[in-house]
Amino acid sequence: MRKTMETSNTKSRSHEEKIQNQSTVDSRQAAVEAFKKPQRIANRRLSTVVGRPLWLWGFVLALALALCLPAFAGEYRKAAPGYHWKFPRDHGSHPDYRTEWWYYVGHLGDGAGKRYGFQLAFFRVGLDPDVDNPSSFTARDLYFAHFAVSDLSAGKFWYAQKFNRPGPGLAGAATGGLDVFNEDWRARHEDNGHHLKAEGDGYGLDLEVQSPFPALLQGARGFSRKGTSKGNASLYYSFPLMTARGTLRVGDTVRPVEGKAWMDHEFFSGAMDPEETGWNWFGLQLGDATELMLYLMRQKDGSFNPASCGTFVNAMGKATPLKLADVQARVLEKWKSPASGAEYPVRWRIRVPKLGLDVEVAADLKDPELDTAASTQVTYWEGSVRVSGRRGTRKIGGEGYMELTGYDGKFGGF
Repeated sequence: MRKTMETSNTKSRSHEEKIQNQSTVDSRQAAVEAFKKPQRIANRRLSTVVGRPLWLWGFVLALALALCLPAFAGEYRKAAPGYHWKFPRDHGSHPDYRTEWWYYVGHLGDGAGKRYGFQLAFFRVGLDPDVDNPSSFTARDLYFAHFAVSDLSAGKFWYAQKFNRPGPGLAGAATGGLDVFNEDWRARHEDNGHHLKAEGDGYGLDLEVQSPFPALLQGARGFSRKGTSKGNASLYYSFPLMTARGTLRVGDTVRPVEGKAWMDHEFFSGAMDPEETGWNWFGLQLGDATELMLYLMRQKDGSFNPASCGTFVNAMGKATPLKLADVQARVLEKWKSPASGAEYPVRWRIRVPKLGLDVEVAADLKDPELDTAASTQVTYWEGSVRVSGRRGTRKIGGEGYMELTGYDGKFGGF
């Protein structure tokens, strides 16, 4: 999930508001105290979903209290045009913004004909930008992570999630460069690439991913609108056309793998438009070494918000921005989750006439639904897709990832 609802972030000035703010801070601190110990929940959907123990619901209640209180002691920066990008600094954390994520998806092959999709995402959510306690255990932020593997050859989907307060060995994100971790899951810049590592009960990942091109700034030089209301925007860049190489553990077997990947990094403090109910995100890697990214922000009336847009990247890494008017997207098939009752559009026809592109995008597996009640508290669909169609007069295929949020009717953020 790539966007979150934001609560009020404004400093109070009246005596009454100051009293309310102090009460909020005290309550937030009490909520943080409720989960001083690190938490981890793993989920596997092979044929069933593992149930959750009773202690978890108390933990989730504490998290909800910490993130949904109506005010903050301090004020976070809002994403705005004209941000001065500087790398490798901006690969790191931006604690002046409330919400941030580092997101990797991709496809791997093991040389024996078996195919896998993977997702590894790290999230940081700010509690208070004005915390001045120098201790590394100070809960200025909370950290979440999702790790998922689509075992495409076996037709199985598995995922796990983590939630921690900051601290050595628990969770954190460096400023000034890429190094984000949640326990033994990590994304770190090494040499010319990103080193990804995650371990779970059923699967483990140890990959080096790298792109031959510099970071691609999305939107208007990295300023990416997500709606028409003020503040509904992020600072956003991607690494498309990435190669991936390393190992994947399946059960007790470690397999050499290689493939392709996509990376997104966003940070922001804004709120979604009141009429928005969720989004559809597509990252498609086509057979001619080009890529297409689209995000379509859905509204209550079924239309897409005019701020929805995308980017086409050619084989040389050159980007072409796309507006909503450039894209035609139509749902061809839906799948209803027996777990959540959500009905997800799992097959689409996507046309971009200015590129001569007309493709069908279909889910490889119908059921990669993540119930993240133990971390980000959003139920969403994210999984591997296959692409088939034409570009101009030529047939074209490909693969990619699709993310669908808000379809369970409970879209509201972390």
